[in-house]
Amino acid sequence: MKETIFSFLFYLLYLFIVINVIVILLSIDSFSNGHLGYQENNLVYAHIFGGGQTIKNIDKYQIKFRTPPSIILADNNSTTKLNFSIQHKNNTDVYDVFAALTIKEKNPDKVVAKIPYRLYEFGDITFPYVFEKSADYQVSLEARIAGDPKYEENPLVINFDVSVGISFNEFIIYFVLPIITAITVAGLIFYYISRKSAGKIRQ
Repeated sequence: MKETIFSFLFYLLYLFIVINVIVILLSIDSFSNGHLGYQENNLVYAHIFGGGQTIKNIDKYQIKFRTPPSIILADNNSTTKLNFSIQHKNNTDVYDVFAALTIKEKNPDKVVAKIPYRLYEFGDITFPYVFEKSADYQVSLEARIAGDPKYEENPLVINFDVSVGISFNEFIIYFVLPIITAITVAGLIFYYISRKSAGKIRQ
């Protein structure tokens, strides 16, 4: 009788684990149906205000960079806006900018996206992008500025660092699933030992 109850509880636990694994896998699949990479049709202009921005100066220009949300997660359904603002150092706008963007994973050193040159009315530019992997990235903005004797033919190049945190998918794959697997294996071993011990007692 005691062995029958134990077997029933074990199979109940095993069924619970299997159902949870199926639900998790279905969740991962639903999270993976987003559109990865550069969202070309959603490109917009945007002034950069408020905190959380990084500012660098090159010659007579001031380049601001900001990424709402400020904490970026590798999520196929979450678009990060890479906002750049190229201005003169007196905070006046720069007009007629040909700009391109390169996104590179830092370790290993690998280019993951190249957004080609395009003409923008002024120097406030947003590149919507979906990061599919948690890692440290470098975004490199290239800007050719109309009327500038130095940067009209040879682009102004400015680099910014972007850190992308672990996603829900990666958390499930690298943390939750191994724990479930370990519990299942331990349960099977314990069940096998208990059955073997019960058999010896009956003998």
